[in-house]
Amino acid sequence: MRRIGFVGIGRPHAIAIRVPGNAWDIVGTLAKQGVIAGVAMSRLAPKAGMDDVIIACATEMNTDADIAAYADALKKVIA
Repeated sequence: MRRIGFVGIGRPHAIAIRVPGNAWDIVGTLAKQGVIAGVAMSRLAPKAGMDDVIIACATEMNTDADIAAYADALKKVIA
């Protein structure tokens, strides 16, 4: 998993994550597990050629434990 960009001051609020495979499929798999994974970039910009990018977001309501749980779930799906 490799971050390819972020937006925010201090702690990133939105992040683009390049994943091995189709982001839409990974977001769907995580949704079935009860994890809100973000949005596949291909949904936002279908012609951008970024089918392997997930846009994820965290707010001040997300704890470090929430973010770690998200990362762990994502790692398991893309392993």
